[in-house]
Amino acid sequence: AIEAASLAEDRGVMLKIEDFLGARPDPEINPLQENLSPLQQALEDLRKMTGLEEETSGGESVKRAGTAVKPAIRKLIKTVQANYDAELRGEKVLQVSLNRLFLGSPGTGKTTVGEVYGRILKELGLLSNGSVVAKKSKEFIVGHEGGTEEATLAILKNAEGKVLVIDEAYGLDGSMYGKIALDIIVSKVMGSPGEDIAVLMLGYEREMLAMIRDGNPGLKRRFQPEDAFYFPDFKDEELNLILKAKLKKDELTMRPEVRSAFIKLLAEERRKPGFGNAGAVDNLLSRATQNMKARDLATRIFEVGDLGSSSREAGAGGDPLEELKSMFKTEKIREVLEQLQATIKYKKSQGKVYEVENFVFVGNPGTGKTVVARLMAKMLGKLGVLEGRTVELTSMAMQGEVVGQSQAIARAKIDEATGAVLFVDEAHKLHTNVFSREGATMLMTATLEDQHKGRTMIILAGYAAPMDAMLDLDPGMKSRFDQRLEFPDWSASDCVEFLNLQCKAEHLVLEAPAAQHILGALEVARLRKGWANARDAAKVFEKLQQALALRASSDAGVDTSTFTLSDAEHAMRNFLKMRPEAAVDATGFPELFGAVGGALATMATTQAAGPPLLCVNSVARVEEVVEQAQAQAQESQGGDDDLFAKLQLACVELGYDADQDSRRRLVAGLEAVVGGGAFPEDIIKHVQGKVGSDSGALNAMLRPQAGSLLANVREAVAVEEARLEEIKRLEREHQLEEAARKQKEHVAMQQKLMQIG
Repeated sequence: AIEAASLAEDRGVMLKIEDFLGARPDPEINPLQENLSPLQQALEDLRKMTGLEEETSGGESVKRAGTAVKPAIRKLIKTVQANYDAELRGEKVLQVSLNRLFLGSPGTGKTTVGEVYGRILKELGLLSNGSVVAKKSKEFIVGHEGGTEEATLAILKNAEGKVLVIDEAYGLDGSMYGKIALDIIVSKVMGSPGEDIAVLMLGYEREMLAMIRDGNPGLKRRFQPEDAFYFPDFKDEELNLILKAKLKKDELTMRPEVRSAFIKLLAEERRKPGFGNAGAVDNLLSRATQNMKARDLATRIFEVGDLGSSSREAGAGGDPLEELKSMFKTEKIREVLEQLQATIKYKKSQGKVYEVENFVFVGNPGTGKTVVARLMAKMLGKLGVLEGRTVELTSMAMQGEVVGQSQAIARAKIDEATGAVLFVDEAHKLHTNVFSREGATMLMTATLEDQHKGRTMIILAGYAAPMDAMLDLDPGMKSRFDQRLEFPDWSASDCVEFLNLQCKAEHLVLEAPAAQHILGALEVARLRKGWANARDAAKVFEKLQQALALRASSDAGVDTSTFTLSDAEHAMRNFLKMRPEAAVDATGFPELFGAVGGALATMATTQAAGPPLLCVNSVARVEEVVEQAQAQAQESQGGDDDLFAKLQLACVELGYDADQDSRRRLVAGLEAVVGGGAFPEDIIKHVQGKVGSDSGALNAMLRPQAGSLLANVREAVAVEEARLEEIKRLEREHQLEEAARKQKEHVAMQQKLMQIG
């Protein structure tokens, strides 16, 4: 431009630099000027848009993948001004990238900003036209050879000089044809100086960043995440501004208390997946308008009832913890939840948003962890913090069979629980193998994501000691799940007290001798494997009812409102059959795989006498286990116990307890059975040779035993691994001691030689 101006001056033509460069971009509005320039008008339209400024939390900026729109536009204009001044001085100008990612949820203004962005680029001289060509990702995809290339090239040609807006752009990453379209965009849109096109890719943050990260490497160079425009969900005060503007435009009236209820409903909706922001305001206002007109065709003033039934529920009274108050042995848990409820109400009274935290529930089976999780969800839903629903799964259900599958399963469940409660039972198993660790990592990632942080509650539930051990292994998880609820075991006395309360509620009587008999029997049952606390107490009540029904069936004069000693004896006899006493071998461990087979017997030997001769102990232990299993099978005389004994015996005789590899093969086979598959063929044939049933019937009869056996074999593997690690440690210590001894001898020899010399 400077050279052209100088050449014109030499020829006697009076031209200024501005004739070539145009006027310096000036966004400032002079109070005296009558009309705004096109650039000033575009910036004024942007200024009037709700939000789009830098987010802050606690006085500090919120870190995002990208930047807020309004500060980014101001920075863009300053860069263009600096380039203008640099060009006047004949200096090198800075490159300006026109292509952008627009990241955010629907209804946050992405398309509108795209239109304003085009006008700004045109007035800054960066585009020749500046109008918008809006396309959905699916418009690029044509499902036949050459169709996608042709469609994509045509769209790019039509967008020359303009802004090409690709909505839901992450959809291009989901198919072969979509990836072809992305490759063409990368090849044709280089982002070079003077390129007369701006491409905007719009969509959800996570999906868009995944596409940039995992797709064509050229995408990241042309659409740099750090230059993205970020569109956060609107806050309550911003939704209120949008609502006021729409009411004013439509000449409608909404009193402050109605507007408050309106915004409260939107705040609840915001925690759900796919919240529409300004679109959600439109939808709710449309429904409310229909209800208002149905109530009174002439009115233009809204009432709370026009907002729908959910608004009345949101404002209704009542204690969300009433159901918990009726539960037995939950006093301390109720205190924690009442404190949580009070905190939420206080924050809301101060106009603040409560961000939910993640919890760890520790306790044994039947102590109420799942029930309390559901009640917490109801409470948070009642308070308008979450949706009020739970998504429940076990850590085992989150495990895949190949690398990456657990991550996908966990992601699907987390997204399903967006804005609600995700309850993961048996979470202490999240670090048992590479697959479960994948799921654990995804859970931790979710706690930091914008759509889940403070918006989705994740509860990890499991046994106290294993859960603590797992959290100690992963400090990151421990810091993200720092809220803890402990669920105490039920004593035998607790169970009897529960039975008396249950009888009172149903207008029944539990006689004192009957209660005393139940107390003694439960003291025994609590020491046996499988004790399930409240579930077992409820099972005893069921057995009592069955016993009374049986007694009444043979005697029409029986008082059916009273449980007698005979009812209690009959009930507890049947109950204890569900909790058989486990046999104990000479080492002090339960028999067969319940004792973790050869592993625990060998461990006992190891602890007493140092590293064992593995081959000798393993063979001796197998022979001992086989003898015990045969004796148990002979004594059982048929039934489930007999069948289970034969199943264990088959596993031992087939060598599944011989070494770690064999145990792991058995684990894999039993996991398949638990998942719905058939028992390994060699086990079925072995058991079939002992009982004579066909394989199909045997599979059906043995399947209920698979879970218990699987747990025992897994424990065997874990204990044997611990024993082998202990052997390695002892060997390392021995090597260090031997090296120290040799070093000491070497030093002594050197000293002796020095004395001789």
